Parts: sequence; structure tokens; C-alpha cells
Amino acid sequence: MIFKTFVNGSCAIFLLLCYFISTVTTSDQIINQENNNNKPFQIIKLNGKTWEVVNEGLERLRNIKEEVSILGVVGPYHSGKSFLLNTIANTTQGFQVGDSIVGTTKGLWLRDIGERAADSSHVLLLDTEGLYDVGSESTKDSKMFSLATLLSSHLLINSQKLVDQSYIHDLDNLIKATNLFNIQNINLPSSKNTHIVTFPDFSLVLQKFTQNLGNETCEDWVNTFLQKDYYSSVSVGTGTGDSSEVVETITGGVSDIFKDLKCYTLFTPHFGENELKDLSKVEFSSLEPLYRENLQTLRQSIFSNIKAKKSSQGNLTGSSFATLVEILVELADKSEIPTPPAIRDIWSKSIGERVISLTIPRYYELILNDLNIDVDKLEH
Repeated sequence: MIFKTFVNGSCAIFLLLCYFISTVTTSDQIINQENNNNKPFQIIKLNGKTWEVVNEGLERLRNIKEEVSILGVVGPYHSGKSFLLNTIANTTQGFQVGDSIVGTTKGLWLRDIGERAADSSHVLLLDTEGLYDVGSESTKDSKMFSLATLLSSHLLINSQKLVDQSYIHDLDNLIKATNLFNIQNINLPSSKNTHIVTFPDFSLVLQKFTQNLGNETCEDWVNTFLQKDYYSSVSVGTGTGDSSEVVETITGGVSDIFKDLKCYTLFTPHFGENELKDLSKVEFSSLEPLYRENLQTLRQSIFSNIKAKKSSQGNLTGSSFATLVEILVELADKSEIPTPPAIRDIWSKSIGERVISLTIPRYYELILNDLNIDVDKLEH
């Protein structure tokens, strides 16, 4: 009897132990799954000079059945892009940051932080390889900027401290390169291009900003650099003076694209020398209060305005966004984007050709009207 009671008791304890182990294992699996879902995943990589998609990353995208909005970041290497996206997710970890003299991020990466946009779309963060890295070529930088721009719903242009005229000049060249890249995308055969996209909303983020703007806003200050004829749009017209008729305004430079630019300044995140070398080791709550206050302003503004990524097919789901990635990567791998100063020459030539195509038919029509000749009755 005693032996039977002992055996029954041992079995009960064994069963309870098995249940406890299975519960812990299941809980650990759930936690690991959540952590894996929250981990950044790569979608585009560079193999030498060859642009390639990362199939594992695209599969992750295709599993997202909801509409997606993409918050991207672009800027010089080691300007704090990855750290910025991490802190937007209210953490200092996620995208990899580093303290070496070369850039840490390679290619383009996405991260799902479980946020929803104003239109209930699924927000994904897009981190990009830094521009102007050691040994980086301007063609690569132009394509990196183009991909980040055309894939984003809202693009953060990240920099540190101040901007100047040379910085805006570089941005103007990158914007024009992106326009030329997108023209190639639009001109693809319809069988190959099912997604034609437009430019996203832009925000300029200046990190480690400690200057006094006085009575100006950040937007006012940046606009002083944009108000240059060099960056202006071109109006194509016929005639002169009051009789001139504007046929079309050709846009595409930085002043046109940034006409609704938002600008945000972020205070220094930490004053510790060792901490600044690798901010991923610093707790989010230990960041400077003013930095977190500035960040909250940026975060609220972005998440209250960002919307699902759109193409000619409508709002994109995770699956259709993956298709867009494939289209743009194939184009990036096969296309040639000019580098400065060739961008300026090609852009001027394209404007000139557009001016001729618009004005000559119009002048032809005006001459025939002066001669009282019915254009529709002319034989061509």
C-alpha cells in the first residue's frame, strides 16, 4: 500500500514537472518568436557592385497581409541613422550601431516594431547603408538614396548639427539622380513594372543640435538655403511679357521636392564619452531628458501623419511591397545613374528637350491660328 501510494505520488510529481517544463518551453518559444519578429531583417544587399534582393527578407514581407507604411532614413554614414530609428521605437537596441571608422549598416534593412499608422497600416522602419562611406562611389550613393526614397512612405534625411549650402547642393544632386532613376522605372514595359511610385513625404532631422534658432523655426532656417535660383523649377511658356502663356512647370530639384519639408532638431543624446561610442549599451531611460523630449515631438508628428505606401496599383500590402522591392532592385542593378557634375548636365539637357517638345507645337498652333488655317483640316 505504501509502495502504491509512493508510485502514485511520484507519477503525479512527474506529470506536474512535465507540465511545468512544457509551459516554460512554450513561454520561451513565444518570447523568442516575438523577439525574432522584432529583429531587423535585410531586404537588399550589395554583392560587390551587384544589387540583390534578400529572399528571406522578402518572405517575411509577404507574410504581412496588411497594408504597410515605411518610415525610412537616409544620410551620411555614422550620422546616427540606426540609433535614430531605434529610439523612435523607444529603445536603444534593434538596428546595429557601431564605433568603428567604417559604416555599420550594409544594404537596406526593415524592422517591425508593432506600430500602426494614422490609417491603421502596419509601420515598418527602413534603415539604409550610410552615404559617403570610406571607398564608397557616388553612383552607389545615388542608387542607395533613390531606393530609400522610392521605397519609403516618409523619409527622414538625417544629419548632425548644422546644414550649409554645400549640403543642400549635394541633396539637390541626389534628388535629381532619384528623379532620373524613377523615370527609368516609369518607362519600363508595363509587363515588368506593375508599381509606379511617387516621392514620399520628407523630414530633415538634425541630431546633436545645440544652436539657438532665435525667432526662426527650423523650417524657416533651412528654407533660406533653398531659396536659390539654382534649385528653382523651370516654367515653360510661349511669348513674352503679359502675353506669355505658361505651358508647364518642370520640377524635380530640391526646392520643389522639399517645399513641404518638416525639420526637427534633436539634442545630444548623452554626454558620456564611453556611452557615445556605442549608444546601444545605454538604457533608453538614461538618455538626456531634452533629447527624449525632442524625440517624442518627432515621433508623434511622424506616426500621426504617415500613411500606407502607394503605387499605381493603390496601397501596398507586405506582399505587393516585396514585389516593388524586386522591381527597383533589378532596375538599380541594370541602370546607370550619372554622378555629379554629369547629373546637372543631363538634367539641363532633359529640361531643354522638354522645353522644345512643349513650345514648338504651341508656336506652330499659334502661327496657324494667325493665318486663319483650321488645324484639324490639315493633312499630316
